[in-house]
Amino acid sequence: MTKVVIPFLLAVLTGCSALLPKSDSGVRDRWDSFESARATFDQIVPYQTNSKEMVQMGYDPFANSIVTILTYADVIRRLIPPTTIDAMKLNRGIVECVSAQEQCQVYEIDLKQLHRKRTGNFWLDFLNFRRRTEVSGWRFNALVLLNNDLVIYKLWSGQPVIFEVEDAVNPLGPLQGSGESVFRSLIR
Repeated sequence: MTKVVIPFLLAVLTGCSALLPKSDSGVRDRWDSFESARATFDQIVPYQTNSKEMVQMGYDPFANSIVTILTYADVIRRLIPPTTIDAMKLNRGIVECVSAQEQCQVYEIDLKQLHRKRTGNFWLDFLNFRRRTEVSGWRFNALVLLNNDLVIYKLWSGQPVIFEVEDAVNPLGPLQGSGESVFRSLIR
């Protein structure tokens, strides 16, 4: 009996990090990396690529949740500074989009892959004394302006590498939030 109990206790009392939760978020699609998302976006050529080609590339707002339809008013708010600026200094595609108003379609593309992994001591995490989470992944954002089904402007931004550590320490462990709940119940 002792031969079974001692190894079991050693396994339980050591790390047990395999029991800590992990999660992934993002769109499961054709893009599995920042580089592949950027490579597809680079295939878009202003004044050459049309809306049908955009759909073939995966940028269909009616079939893909990464694409949001915006309006020309969103273009004004995002791309034109609030101070007076000479229209000649703006990109030709932006000027055409604002001039076309409702005829201008705007696609915002938001791709991301985030992985959350809790690390550290299982018991400190389980009892809420210390929770350490590593967040890794990437994010790719883009804006595409179309006028009469023809791309007239594109712009991208993003984070090729995301690595963050969230470290929450609660000295009272499982009792940490109970003070607030007791206080709220007394107020009622």
